[in-house]
Amino acid sequence: MQLIQSESIDKQAWDEFVLNSRGTVFALSAYLDATADQWAILYNSDCSGGMVCPFAKKLGVRVLYAPFFHRYSEWIGENAPSLEELENELKRHFPVADANMKWEIELSDQSKVHQELTQSDFKPNQQVKRMLKKAVVYSVETEFRKTELLDLLKHELSPRIAGIDDHSLQLLDQLVSRFDTTYLVQLNLHQETEWKGALWLLKFNHRVLYLKGTVASDAKKNGGMYRLMEQAINWAFEQECVFDFGGSNATGVRQFNTNWGGKDVPYLHLQWNNAPLWWKMLKSLRQTWKNKSSS
Repeated sequence: MQLIQSESIDKQAWDEFVLNSRGTVFALSAYLDATADQWAILYNSDCSGGMVCPFAKKLGVRVLYAPFFHRYSEWIGENAPSLEELENELKRHFPVADANMKWEIELSDQSKVHQELTQSDFKPNQQVKRMLKKAVVYSVETEFRKTELLDLLKHELSPRIAGIDDHSLQLLDQLVSRFDTTYLVQLNLHQETEWKGALWLLKFNHRVLYLKGTVASDAKKNGGMYRLMEQAINWAFEQECVFDFGGSNATGVRQFNTNWGGKDVPYLHLQWNNAPLWWKMLKSLRQTWKNKSSS
């Protein structure tokens, strides 16, 4: 197997390969360029298949990781290696890993989950129905209002979600800017003429991905996010697509997704640290200092 850096890849050809191989949006070059520090593709010997590898260099050591808003890597194409062979090859190129990979596995302590919804499974429970009744005062329109949504995400989510900060919002800004309306849809919530929030959807290969969104605090109490999500799900089904909630192992988010009928889909968490001892010691010291600073 061979690892090819993104700078040496024909990105248009790779994206066409992802499309024809029914890969997910996470494997597209634009998605990776926006979210990953660096990335490469690990190809098999005849280049009939490969897997994207987002990574960062920390003190000269390559770290395979899952960037913000990037769920997992996946094998694209044919002649996939065994899981053991693939992991051994990844360890050869990346001494440290804290990453995710799409692989056919059973739910276990080593797996994570995201939630998907098909039209046949779409069965909103009583909680959803109650909130939708409260949300009848809202309408939903399609319009691209990036700045307003980024500002609202910062205002509403940054104080209570650790991963939503200036850095991750900058990555999100880069990400949505790289996709045109062929892929990206913004659904906006209105109460009469007042804008109350929005969400972003990415459509690719018969799948609609909920990327990110939020609503103002008063709209949240009155079912505004439920109204947006209902519209997003119905739009996905109109496109004959599976709806992908983006997924979360967090109990509250997962419960929201399963309330609509969403099903858990497990994927693999990869984690190892074969870096030199000095690197491990520096990492430990840095973590200790970080913990003291935040306490």
